[in-house]
Amino acid sequence: MKIAVLGAKGLLGTALVPLLKSRGHEVLALDKEECDVTSLKALHEALAPFGPESIVLLAAYTAVDKAEEEPSKCFWINGYGAANVAFVAELLHSEAIYISSDYVFDGKKDGYYETDDTHNPLSVYGASKVFGENCFQKFTVVRTSWLYGTHGPDFVRTMIRLAKEGRDLKVVDDQIGAPTYAPHLALALSQIIEKKLRGIYHARAEGVMSWYEFAKLIFDKTEIHPRSLTPVPSKDYKTLAVRPLNSRLSNQSLISAGVALLPHIEKGLDEYLRQLAYEGVL
Repeated sequence: MKIAVLGAKGLLGTALVPLLKSRGHEVLALDKEECDVTSLKALHEALAPFGPESIVLLAAYTAVDKAEEEPSKCFWINGYGAANVAFVAELLHSEAIYISSDYVFDGKKDGYYETDDTHNPLSVYGASKVFGENCFQKFTVVRTSWLYGTHGPDFVRTMIRLAKEGRDLKVVDDQIGAPTYAPHLALALSQIIEKKLRGIYHARAEGVMSWYEFAKLIFDKTEIHPRSLTPVPSKDYKTLAVRPLNSRLSNQSLISAGVALLPHIEKGLDEYLRQLAYEGVL
């Protein structure tokens, strides 16, 4: 297949592009320097000559707290940019995939969120992702949660750095979700692309835990420990954006589509820690 990846240099793009190439696909990898998704003209000029069979929109505004201070910029990229990509995909008769987030929900549900549960975002970022999803109603939306990996803001690296500095750490213990390793999500995306699936899908690591439990797992596996590690409720850890407490996404959509489930949280962390050891971080 001919696949265009927008946002190719980001956290997920750097995992997805080489994977797609290894699976025999012809990939047009574009980042913001080569293609600004908020410019319809630039987008069409970049994609039309390639003639993609599928367009994967990974380019996004992801600074969740900063979005509360600059909502227009967040919506410009996550909303208007998404509308542009969906429009060009229709013009080029291409499939299109939008990566969304658990932040489209309010986290108040008792249990796992299904793909058809009602949106109710608590933050500007979450609302912008709802806008983007609505632009892709004719195409494909893949929601994930708590993504981490080599390229991008990284909870794992941050915890290791702070522990090495001998800090006293406080980590929230009432936000529950699935820390998801980017290469594992990339593999699920490759299957969704190849199957030309449409609709909404949830793709996240197997298992659930709190941020505190994930931090504790990181320290136990690396044997690098902070001076202290204290669980705290979200109300005692003030941020500009409100996060959903329950980010548990049901994996039933992947099962129904015949897409392999992502590996367990712990396996993703093990693979990433091996990568960090190779890089000399550990």
